[in-house]
Amino acid sequence: IVPEVFREDLRQAIDLAQDADKNVVLITGYLTQTAILPTGQWGTDEFQEQLDARILVMIQVVKDLAAQYDLPLVDALQISRDLKAAGFRWLIDDEAHPNTLLSLMIAKELARILTGGNMSSVTINGINYPYAQVIINTNEAPGTPPPPTPELPPYVPPVAPPVAPPVSVGDS
Repeated sequence: IVPEVFREDLRQAIDLAQDADKNVVLITGYLTQTAILPTGQWGTDEFQEQLDARILVMIQVVKDLAAQYDLPLVDALQISRDLKAAGFRWLIDDEAHPNTLLSLMIAKELARILTGGNMSSVTINGINYPYAQVIINTNEAPGTPPPPTPELPPYVPPVAPPVAPPVSVGDS
């Protein structure tokens, strides 16, 4: 993605949302911990540095637009850096997606923004939802890899109930 195209696409999305009277909160990206080449092989340090540089450019685009539009911003990059500085090394489970800890911390910041700091509830479309406080297990030593994710049962799509055949009314 070319940064200028990304900027214009995001700007248009913000304009459309605001024109429809929707609140907009922007969330930055974060740096991945390893890079995988399109071939599926681990990337080189040089490749990782190039990937990080591109991600940082895109993150700056998000930050610039948040400032330009005076929008709330969840800085996932800063959250991940703060967690790493606190000793939590394992924040990405699959080289791209945040693990539970990073996801929870991003969600907690988003909830703080949406509630105006009132973490007891969230109002969406006029409906007040209680906010469940998340307690993070701090018994693990920082830097300890997370336990493996348990296997989920296979997805089974729901089955629609049978529909009765239409009844026709004749001319009798």
